[in-house]
Amino acid sequence: MSVVSAGPLSLTPMQKASDFYALTKIMETGYAMLEYKKTNILKEDYLQIKKRYFFDISKTRTDAEYYTLLFKYIHEFKDGHLYLDGVFNLDLAMLPVDFRYLEGKVVVSDIYITGTKFGIGDELIEFDGKPTASVLEELAPYYTGGGSAGHQLKGILQAIGYRSSNRLMPADGSSAVLKLKSRKTGSEYSDTEAWVIKKYSEIYSRGFRLPARLHSFYENDGNWSFDPLYVQTLIRKQLMGSPVAGQRLEDNLTAEIILYTSGSKQYKIGRIRVPDYDGWAIESFDTLLSGLADCDGLILDQRDNPGGYIDLCQNLVSRFLDAPLTNLEFSVPLNRHWLNNVELKLKLYTQAQYPADQIAVVKTCRDTMYANANAGKKMSDFIPFFYASKLQPAELKFLKPVLVLIDSGCFSCGDLVPASFRQKDWMGKLKLFGETTGAGGGNVVQAGPLPLSETMFHVTASLARWGGKNIIENNGISPDVVSPYTISDLYSEAVENKNTYLEKACAELVKMIN
Repeated sequence: MSVVSAGPLSLTPMQKASDFYALTKIMETGYAMLEYKKTNILKEDYLQIKKRYFFDISKTRTDAEYYTLLFKYIHEFKDGHLYLDGVFNLDLAMLPVDFRYLEGKVVVSDIYITGTKFGIGDELIEFDGKPTASVLEELAPYYTGGGSAGHQLKGILQAIGYRSSNRLMPADGSSAVLKLKSRKTGSEYSDTEAWVIKKYSEIYSRGFRLPARLHSFYENDGNWSFDPLYVQTLIRKQLMGSPVAGQRLEDNLTAEIILYTSGSKQYKIGRIRVPDYDGWAIESFDTLLSGLADCDGLILDQRDNPGGYIDLCQNLVSRFLDAPLTNLEFSVPLNRHWLNNVELKLKLYTQAQYPADQIAVVKTCRDTMYANANAGKKMSDFIPFFYASKLQPAELKFLKPVLVLIDSGCFSCGDLVPASFRQKDWMGKLKLFGETTGAGGGNVVQAGPLPLSETMFHVTASLARWGGKNIIENNGISPDVVSPYTISDLYSEAVENKNTYLEKACAELVKMIN
């Protein structure tokens, strides 16, 4: 299987090979994870992989075959920050159903229209006549998520019923045949659903309620397989005519007070939902946090958080500190991008008359990077994350017990926040609850375009670690309290209007309060 339509150009075999060679050179000079991946992830020697793809690409007959091989090459590295964009249109193809991987099964997690046979929690057995496992394997090179197996699977599962950017796009007028096993009865059934295909011009003319940045993202990038799940859900509901009353994309942060009874005592528990580290300002978080100041404890719910801006997530962490916290560290490629970056940072700090100790940290980072470069190293020694050796406590702080909810959907900054929390002995006053994070250990920059196909792509530009030794990429951050989200949790939340998973979190937080 290959992408259906991949770009406006018709490249010769030699042009494709030259284009691929340019991609590998950018990877070898700007991809911060390369040496780590060579040692820990790649299943064969990197040069052999490069040689094999160069040979296969030089034999391709169509652009679609070429782009399919590019996807598969990038898939070798198991890195959710590493992806192609810029050559695909923004059409979408959707089925009225979504899936999650729970308890070793692929199950229905959301239904977007009424009148289907689907039930929440029903297990997907076959898709278009193929066993579910083989379908996931087929989709993997095109939609793999991040560094952990759990996050990779989340990315693949999204693609069963939501295709974008011409990656495995179904033909107009086609349908999908799904075979499922009912959660309620245990019996098997089949259902045929037409693919709903929406062209970019039709979608954009509908005037979705998207923040300005997402409008720009939609126009210029189109990498919809990496959307936060709440964005994807609202887009699909609007496209399929489902009601979205009371849901606004602009309100990324939400807060609530839960009155939870344990034994004979009632507890006042605050909960802040943080779906990303992108579409909100720290002032908005402070407003919500201030409103929860008299709560006995706080649940910080960052499940399915795909990341965002590093300064925003570090600002959030500072709201829970009673003393400076040793910052994360990163290693970066010793290329023009990073050397210019540290020089600019030092110049800005000096001109703005930052405190002398902060200027000294940036200067030490710069000197380390130049010393490494002069010694012939490709990567710098580990230095303080973005040139700040300590995270300082904010003026507004919440120092009562905090339970941070994490899962395999937490990626990039969604990894860095729990990694920051890992670096302190909280004496039982802050715990991570849930499942291991998605293991995206770095920041991403755009690279390209490639000289002939004009393909743009993103590469991971740093390798992050915490605690002086723990690499985040492909490892993630494990919880203090392991609590997997189950099919019963899904069913209770989606069908019974109860939140049994949140009840488990409240029970754990009460233990911390007492």
